[in-house]
Amino acid sequence: MNKNNPVTLILEPENYCEKAIRIFSKYSSVAKFTTNVSDKVIDNNKITNLVVRLKYHINRSFLQKYPNLKSIVSPTTGLNHIDLKYTKNNNICVISLKNETEFLSSVKSTSEFTWCLILSLVRGVKEAFIDVENGNWNRNNFPGYILNGKTLGIVGFGRIGKQLSQIALGFGMKVLVYDIHNSSVSQNMKFVDLPFLLKNSNIITNNLSYNKSTIEFFDSQKFSQMIKKPYFINTARGEIVDENALICALKTGGISGAALDVIKNEHILNCKSRLHNPLIIYAKSNNNLIITPHLGGNSPEDMRKTELFIAKKYEKWITSL
Repeated sequence: MNKNNPVTLILEPENYCEKAIRIFSKYSSVAKFTTNVSDKVIDNNKITNLVVRLKYHINRSFLQKYPNLKSIVSPTTGLNHIDLKYTKNNNICVISLKNETEFLSSVKSTSEFTWCLILSLVRGVKEAFIDVENGNWNRNNFPGYILNGKTLGIVGFGRIGKQLSQIALGFGMKVLVYDIHNSSVSQNMKFVDLPFLLKNSNIITNNLSYNKSTIEFFDSQKFSQMIKKPYFINTARGEIVDENALICALKTGGISGAALDVIKNEHILNCKSRLHNPLIIYAKSNNNLIITPHLGGNSPEDMRKTELFIAKKYEKWITSL
């Protein structure tokens, strides 16, 4: 590697799209991050571009290691893993999938996985699987919950919310939608205010974007309005839910169950702190909570697609300078 060349550092290089890497290599040398000390031969002063996913917390102390950084490329819509205040103050361009509505309409993995969580939760798949592992075989212990005719409440009607609404209609469900921006909806769907949705939904999905106004949006007051004891699904960001209020609702029967693909501060927790996380502790001994490690967007097809798209977006940016 020519030490005079700028360097693009890929922080999570495992199975990263090769076509995307070739685009980065047109404008800099490309290095792949390793935790092996003996492999660290890159001069951090040469690194001008970071390519990240969701494993690392790209905070101030992390970014200060790269004094000549010009850009961060993240094939994600959410950016709470990046210190945006620091990047703005230091003129570091953050290139992401945020607001790429047309492209993102073809990315379906998160909505499909959300529906996987819904079905797993309402049909008691976790509890049934554990029961079979223990040598039992009695379907009468696990009565089914039918989605047909039930009401799905979608909070946040962006890309994922719209995709979920179409799946729900395919299952014969009614759909209630809450969003700060009203838009047209098809038959069997209705825009409503939030209290109405919370009171009249059998299943509620959180599809809000994460920002200052949505931190702990789902709090004890909102859980208390869920009088139908719905199932609650969160595949957006953990910070949008007051986790203590969620646990209380689960314990008291205020909701029938929850499925989470995200938890608060997931990108900075280590193994020990996760084991002490109240949600994970609760899930170990209760079958009405399912937790998965942010699997929503983790499909090879969609990941390669988004990585290539974001590399092309980076190319447009760097060639415009």
